[in-house]
Amino acid sequence: MRRRCLDTPAKLALYNAEHPDRQMKLGDTVQERTVRSPPRRRGNLRPRRNIHAPLKEGRYGMAQRQVIDGHKFASKKEAERYCNLKLMAKAKMIQSLELQPKIPIIIKGVKIQMFSARYHETGRTLTYIADFKYYDNERGRWVIEDVKGHLTEVYKIKRALVKAMGITIDEV
Repeated sequence: MRRRCLDTPAKLALYNAEHPDRQMKLGDTVQERTVRSPPRRRGNLRPRRNIHAPLKEGRYGMAQRQVIDGHKFASKKEAERYCNLKLMAKAKMIQSLELQPKIPIIIKGVKIQMFSARYHETGRTLTYIADFKYYDNERGRWVIEDVKGHLTEVYKIKRALVKAMGITIDEV
């Protein structure tokens, strides 16, 4: 048996809708029976055990996403680099740190567009999303960084297109 308090109007309305013969009011406590059904079996299979699985690795063997300061990072290495860049910003070595900057790929004034079933009429401008962009005070220039563990084919193609635009990417 389980006791439940009808302390909100939503709970009260739900209870009164389920039990039209017993109308309750706000603040009343009701006693409910909890019925446990036996686990269903299919053939000779045993019932499933409730064991928590360990954290899975990502596609390329990296750990699950890391969250720091409310930002999600794809790998532990990327999260560590973010912490280092934050320290560098505090020390005034860099400024204007930007996470996940989007760079539209435009070569000779023409936007490179992708057409698919979803974007069949207008197309979608192909963009390169880097990990970090900041102004380096020591070098006196903007830096675009990408933290890489595994170089995918898509990354290699986009890196070549961005290089054709005259932008260099620092791989960390």
